[in-house]
Amino acid sequence: AALLRKRLPQLRQHLRTTADALSSDGQLTSVPFVSGKAAALLQLLETLFCGRQSDTSYRGIIFMTQIALTFPAAHLINHHFSAFSPPLVRAGAVSGVGSMN
Repeated sequence: AALLRKRLPQLRQHLRTTADALSSDGQLTSVPFVSGKAAALLQLLETLFCGRQSDTSYRGIIFMTQIALTFPAAHLINHHFSAFSPPLVRAGAVSGVGSMN
């Protein structure tokens, strides 16, 4: 306990310094909060679907490794592409695993 009391001020200072560094990191504080992986997906979708708005048979499917990400990913895609007129991509979400058949 004495050792912990002795090192606690150092730990507090280290946590403050780390929190300050994280709060000044532009990637963590800029809007929108989109990861690099999500940004790369959006760019890839733009590349694949650009110029194909009139081709109603052109479709895509994205497989997610985490079921919990399907609906947020669809929302992100729809929000991103809502700036295009008409929207370049419209996403829907379906989730499940092989055992759910």
